[in-house]
Amino acid sequence: MRRLTERAAQRASLIAADLLHPASPRGQKGQDLVEYALLVGFVAVAVAAVIPYQVTGPISGIFNKIELFMKTWGNG
Repeated sequence: MRRLTERAAQRASLIAADLLHPASPRGQKGQDLVEYALLVGFVAVAVAAVIPYQVTGPISGIFNKIELFMKTWGNG
């Protein structure tokens, strides 16, 4: 079992080296993948910073209507 684990680790290491090596076509694809992931992460952080200020009012209004409905018609 240990030998199988060592082989799997070696194979994973070779695949990672092939993906990250800039001279190989797969390495360039891996680099593109990393760049796209960084770009998506940046956009996600920017959206997360802007959205709370734009949706706080409408969401608060929805919950206020729900609260009013519960107080009027429910046992709340």
